[in-house]
Amino acid sequence: MAKLLSPALAPLVLILCSCQRFGPQAELQVVIPEPPDSWARAFADLSYNVTFPDCTGAWQTVAVADVSQLPVISCSKAGNTPILAYPVAGHSEGFLRPAGALYPADCVDQGDQVRLVLSWKTGCLALIFMHLAERGFDTSLVNAPRLASYVGKHADPWGLDLDAIAEKLIHGDFSAYDIDLLPSRDVTLKPGAGEWFLESPFSPSHRLGDGELLTLPGLTLGMHALFRAEGGMIRLSVGEGETVIGQQD
Repeated sequence: MAKLLSPALAPLVLILCSCQRFGPQAELQVVIPEPPDSWARAFADLSYNVTFPDCTGAWQTVAVADVSQLPVISCSKAGNTPILAYPVAGHSEGFLRPAGALYPADCVDQGDQVRLVLSWKTGCLALIFMHLAERGFDTSLVNAPRLASYVGKHADPWGLDLDAIAEKLIHGDFSAYDIDLLPSRDVTLKPGAGEWFLESPFSPSHRLGDGELLTLPGLTLGMHALFRAEGGMIRLSVGEGETVIGQQD
């Protein structure tokens, strides 16, 4: 754990990055990234719920329907404060993975206003820090850039055991060897004709004809959603020995 502790660094970065030098909250404009191409084709009604802790540690949510109108939030000034933007679209039912950022590391000073720039790449990292904050752990004690370098080595970090990473950090015995993939299986099905993709923003899309097989390699155990760009979703419940394919919505 010693390699990921940085108790002196986070306060210094806070002073350098925040235009509000006093008070427990930072007022920020939030920049939400462009959605993946497949999402843009599939979800005409895409909006976001931006979630963040305030200065009391209570979690707040701001609904954002138009990302071009940069929402303003007042979040905690604690080091490595996580901010997440959860996509909301039609019948996606919370499956789509969030974008994220850390305050103050992902701040951009615009003179009279500080902007926090979210990214899909930082979504997993922000979720780890959310788990830490929810447990009352001092997030400023973690060397976020080093943790990000570990997580970022994986093409799709949503396949990692993020809960286990948070637990190891809390208990003080985390190392790079604790970055483990969740248990997974290859899944093959016939979803029908169309362009199909999973809930991760890093998931590739697959163009299929009617009756063609789709193989999803290394799908983690648990619930997933397979979306069709032309409309529709199939729920997948991946178990150790079998996969239950739900009816298409």
